[in-house]
Amino acid sequence: MSTKTILIASALVFGCGAKDEPSETDSIELDEPASAGVEASPGVEPVEVVAALESECRLVDPPAGLVDLRVEIPSARIEAGYHRPDNFTGAPLPGYEAAGAWFDAEAATSLARVAKRLADAGHGLIIHDAYRPRRASEAMVTWAQAQGREDLLEQGWVAARSLHNRGLAIDLGLYRLVDGQPIDMGSAWDHFGSSSFLRGVEGAALEHRLHLRDAMIESGFEPYRREWWHFSWADSSGRRSYDEPYRCQP
Repeated sequence: MSTKTILIASALVFGCGAKDEPSETDSIELDEPASAGVEASPGVEPVEVVAALESECRLVDPPAGLVDLRVEIPSARIEAGYHRPDNFTGAPLPGYEAAGAWFDAEAATSLARVAKRLADAGHGLIIHDAYRPRRASEAMVTWAQAQGREDLLEQGWVAARSLHNRGLAIDLGLYRLVDGQPIDMGSAWDHFGSSSFLRGVEGAALEHRLHLRDAMIESGFEPYRREWWHFSWADSSGRRSYDEPYRCQP
């Protein structure tokens, strides 16, 4: 995924056609990420500056039914990819005014068990995204349409509705507890290409994906074979979607 950035207009139109999270139907070949060919624009804060500002932020409490994964799993690294400019849109998304990771309370309890099992193998969780405000999902659709990337909508890479909006889906990677270094998973998180399919790589990277997948399945999560990083909580009954933003306390 390119780390070059573009600016997205701050006023986005959210009246996009809603589309459910893609099902595990058959493969889609798309070897270039959505950000391919996008040129950098001046005025976007470097990731280092964003990280420094995050350290001064005390996140607001999550809405009822969700919990803060920083509290539930202290060893987890919260990357909050859509709070930063180095995601596929090239800019922070609406609803990510601060870096955070909220998750369904029941699912978070099971995710803590995953973290403990992985820690026994010397690994920690990287959380790229957990609960996602609806406005952010809608902004993804708006971005794809503005960039002429309707193929991302048609092929299911981008959707206006997602289990993320209910705090029931999570995007994960791994790092080494001994030195904090990310573990090679074979492709970037949120890369739109065949190498993102669970078995789209071979060797050590595939072993790492399967290691993460096995730990998640054992604790009640469902994997998504077209995105090695994406897992959903099996029980979604009665859960509502949210549009509460991540933001700092006043």
